[in-house]
Amino acid sequence: MLLTVAFFATFDTLSKVANGFAPLTQTLWVRYAVQAVGMTIWWAIWLRPTQGLRFFRTGHPRFHLARGLLLISCSVMALVGLRHMPVGEFTAVAFVGPMVAMMLSAWFLREHVSASQWWLAALSFTGAMIVIRPGTDVFGWAVVFPLALATLNAVYQLITRRLATSADEHPVFAQWVSGWIGAILLTVPLAWPGTWAHDLSPAQWAVLISMGLIAMLGQFFFMHAVALESAATLAPYTYAQIAFAMAGGWLVFAHTPDGWAMVGMLVIGLSGFIAGLRRARQLPPLASTP
Repeated sequence: MLLTVAFFATFDTLSKVANGFAPLTQTLWVRYAVQAVGMTIWWAIWLRPTQGLRFFRTGHPRFHLARGLLLISCSVMALVGLRHMPVGEFTAVAFVGPMVAMMLSAWFLREHVSASQWWLAALSFTGAMIVIRPGTDVFGWAVVFPLALATLNAVYQLITRRLATSADEHPVFAQWVSGWIGAILLTVPLAWPGTWAHDLSPAQWAVLISMGLIAMLGQFFFMHAVALESAATLAPYTYAQIAFAMAGGWLVFAHTPDGWAMVGMLVIGLSGFIAGLRRARQLPPLASTP
């Protein structure tokens, strides 16, 4: 999970860089095309000898389609939002998502959510309000994007958890499906003028391709993490992404959050960390695997 959030924070930082030279449609298409091709190569080299065509069988086509569409929506919210907000602040607000996932898990996964966890969810939302500071025009309408990302990502995490624990299909299959769904659907907007930049330099192409590879690896590690442990156990570690995002914003854009933003990030991180620890202690340990 720590590798996951490190890759995701790096992806967000590179997304903000790519916003300066590439159209949104081109950035998104390259991101998913790299994942689609990469997962296909993975199957052809490492999985085909043992899995064969069984790799492509699934009993949950609707879940995979929903997951693919949610992932595209999350990518759009992130790329557009990062055009208008610093990486650290954007990530902090979006990290209301794990709390939303915790609340939705009570309905979707029938997991118990205690009163104290509801209070911690409210505290996390309060932290987001401190970062945003409604009425101060710090970020304005742009805060809609990390809040939408938080909600969409919460549903995405629950579906990913459902697929990762499915015993009737290979966990890498979900990555293969989401990559091709994104690459195929995002080909349609490329027919419009102005959706593709033909004069990118090799360094700029390297940024776009690196984004695809980093996103693919991040999703791969995430699938393995949620297959090994519960969302509650992993939740505290996900908040390390805020620190990684702040580091990326400082290293690449020389941006340092102001005092109020730092307070809000601390509130979000601590509330999520405490909630995750409390839920982890309530769960029985998983059986060890060879």
